[in-house]
Amino acid sequence: QVEAREALEAKAGADAPKVEAFDRWMDSDGYYPMDAVAKILGVGRNTLYARLRATGVIMAGSTRPYQRYAHHFVIVAGTTFQGHAYQTTKVRPSGVPFIARKLGIVLAAPAAISA
Repeated sequence: QVEAREALEAKAGADAPKVEAFDRWMDSDGYYPMDAVAKILGVGRNTLYARLRATGVIMAGSTRPYQRYAHHFVIVAGTTFQGHAYQTTKVRPSGVPFIARKLGIVLAAPAAISA
């Protein structure tokens, strides 16, 4: 048990910079806006949406994910000053590495991820 605990503590220490970097991109609700995810992955927002549609994660002609991938996303409702309702797709923390894997993108080293 001692070795397992030490290994977990070492991993937590090694992961700390990565966690800190990812936390900088997160909004106050604990989700990542799609433009922030695009920056983390080194692509543009429109390119990210296009590639997610091409891989079948996001519905064609939409910014909403298919149900099978919905657990990685959250749809946030809002209202403009003029009273018009809208919906914004945001990414849950589990979604960033999921999207990277799905698109074949290797996440940058933690030091390279900055706000």
